[in-house]
Amino acid sequence: MGMAAGALVIGMLVPTQSALAAHGGEFSLNSRAADPVTYDAVFPINQSCPTGGRAAEPIPGAQHATGVNSLTPSTMVLGEIVPFEFQITVGAAAPADSSIELVATWDTVTTPAGDFGFSETYQVYCAFVDTADPSTSDPGGDASASFSSALVGTQIEGTLEIVGLDPGDVVIVEAWVVLDSKVPPTVSGNVQARMVSAQTLTPDVDTINVGAETVNLQPNANFLRAILLRKLVEAGSNPSQTFDFSGDITATLAHGEVAAPVIVVDGSYTATEDLPSGWSDPSIGCDDDDSSGTDVTATYNVELETVTCTFTNAEAAAVTTTTTTTVATTSTTVSATTTVPTTVSPTLPFTGQTAGLSGLALALGASGLLLLTGARRRERP
Repeated sequence: MGMAAGALVIGMLVPTQSALAAHGGEFSLNSRAADPVTYDAVFPINQSCPTGGRAAEPIPGAQHATGVNSLTPSTMVLGEIVPFEFQITVGAAAPADSSIELVATWDTVTTPAGDFGFSETYQVYCAFVDTADPSTSDPGGDASASFSSALVGTQIEGTLEIVGLDPGDVVIVEAWVVLDSKVPPTVSGNVQARMVSAQTLTPDVDTINVGAETVNLQPNANFLRAILLRKLVEAGSNPSQTFDFSGDITATLAHGEVAAPVIVVDGSYTATEDLPSGWSDPSIGCDDDDSSGTDVTATYNVELETVTCTFTNAEAAAVTTTTTTTVATTSTTVSATTTVPTTVSPTLPFTGQTAGLSGLALALGASGLLLLTGARRRERP
C-alpha cells in the first residue's frame, strides 16, 4: 500500500504547463502617444482605418521613437485622431509565431469628472502593426494586429491582439482614438491613457509586465479648432461630378471627398457651393448645435469646437418641353412647334381682312415676341 501511495504522490507532482513554459518574461512593452507636432491632423471623416492588421504609416510622422507621455492642448485639434504607439520587443527565447494580448484604457472624462476626453462614439477607432515605423523590425513580415473596444464606466477599454511574433522582433502597434470635438469653457482636470495589462496567448498563457505606462492630457481652452466640409451626392446621381466651393473653405470636390481642414479661431465662417447646371440645391447638415446651411451656403459658428458641414446634392431629372406659339386673327390661326419668325412677310395668306392683319400686328408688335416655354415666360427683344 505504501508503494501505491507513493505512486500517487509522484503523479500529483507532474509539472503544469505554466511551470514548463512561462514565456511572459520574453516580451517587453512600452507605450506612448505620437507627438502631434510631428504629423498633420486627420479626422475620422477623412481618414479611414486600414484593413488587414498591417499598414505602412497611414498617418505620416506618427512614430513611437518621437512619442510623448504628456500631450499639449495647443498642439492638438479638437476632434482629431490621436495615435498611440505600443512597442513590443520579443526576446530570443520566445517561441516562434507567438501571440499576445494587451489591454489599454482611455478616459472619456477628466478627473474629476469633467465633460471632456476621448470620444465614446469612436472608442478605439483602429489598430494595426505599423510596418513603416522606423522602430519596427519584423523580418518575417507576418506580425499583425486586431482590436476590439468597449465603454466600461467612463473609460474606453481597448483589447489589442497581436499575432505572428517571432524571436528578435520589434513591432510597433499603432492604435487610434479620437479627441472630443468640443471642449467646455471651464474644463479642468486630467485625461489619462494607460496600458493596464498584457499576457501571452500562444503557445501558453502567461502574464507580461506592463509597468506604469501612462499618457496625460490636461485640457484647456488652447486646443486648436477647425472647420471641415464633406461633399456627397444622392444615390442615382453622377458620383464623378465635381463641385466648386468658395469662401472660407476653397475646394473642388466630388462625391465622398472632404476639403482640407481649415484651422480657425472662434467666430463665424462660410462656405458656398457653385451649383452645376442640372443639379438641385444642396441639403446642408452640420454636426454642432448652431451652425447651419441655407440655399448653397453653410455658416459655421465656431466656439471651442471643430465643426463639419456636409453638402448633399441630387442630380435633377431631365425635363423635355414643347414650345407652342399661337397667333389668332379673325379668320386665320398660325401654329408653330419650333421657332416663330420675328418678322411677318406681307405675302402671308390672309384674306384681306383689315381686322385680322391688325390683330397679327398687335400680337407680334414692335415691342417684341412673347414666347411661352413650359411654365417659364420670357420676352425676347
